[in-house]
Amino acid sequence: MSVKGFKKGIKSYLGAAFDTEEGRRHTLSISTFNDFAQYKAEIEAGRPVAIKFDKWFNLRWKGNYVYDYHWVIGIGYEDAADSGKATLIILDNGVKTAAGFNLSRERRVDYGINKDILTMVALNIEKV
Repeated sequence: MSVKGFKKGIKSYLGAAFDTEEGRRHTLSISTFNDFAQYKAEIEAGRPVAIKFDKWFNLRWKGNYVYDYHWVIGIGYEDAADSGKATLIILDNGVKTAAGFNLSRERRVDYGINKDILTMVALNIEKV
């Protein structure tokens, strides 16, 4: 699924939920980025971030990335100020493989190694 399709689906799904008198008191904003500082701000605000790993459409076929193509949820981070290493804490929802099913799990992913193939999508719902 493309990021554009993801954003369109979220807007449609949540827009239907807001299609009431009560719902009209909310605003929905969706932003797309690839910036560790902005990711940290979203996590610190209590908002998980959708993260797309995609080496195919970013034309980065030869890199050694965590995933070739996969959507996950960003739920935290580790920022080692002394080494400058940024780590994303993600929830991998699992995947079906030929050998069976890999269960959902929390993983730590080096942002620096994977940043060239990442797209992050943040969702914010606010009362008006």
